[in-house]
Amino acid sequence: MKLPAYRPREAVQVKFRAIVDGRIKLGQDGAAQRLIRSVYESPAFTLRCHPTFDLHRFLNRRGILLVEGGSHGVSADTSSTILGSIVLQVIHYARSRQKSVPRMLLVIDEATNANLIGAAGHEVRALAELQKKGLDMHILCQSPSFPRRQESGSGSPHSMNRSTLPGVIA
Repeated sequence: MKLPAYRPREAVQVKFRAIVDGRIKLGQDGAAQRLIRSVYESPAFTLRCHPTFDLHRFLNRRGILLVEGGSHGVSADTSSTILGSIVLQVIHYARSRQKSVPRMLLVIDEATNANLIGAAGHEVRALAELQKKGLDMHILCQSPSFPRRQESGSGSPHSMNRSTLPGVIA
């Protein structure tokens, strides 16, 4: 019998769901509390929780946002939470905007290592659905071993002037 691959992001999600659902009782939640504290008490995380600029306006003005997820004293859980939040905010913005211009380019480098492609499938659905809304995605990885979902797909490449694209590189 082959065991399923260990997926850290899924393990974190399971721990959070167990707390919310009440399956982990008081006194039995030490591991989950340590995980939550390590992320939410991290200076890097709390520093980035305060809005510093309007992301939607920034992208509309063809802004280019580069976010480096290097270690620099930040835990892997904290880095994954911050970068994943930025990716989901860009996807949400693309879904909610009225026009598909200016086009946006979301590049996710080291997607597998940083656990930025989630089992919930938001990123995979965005690949399939959001080109018509002006969002192009490039997922860069050395080994494409993402959590499997039933729906998958990617848009066809378009020729575009990359110098005019706003971009987010996580």
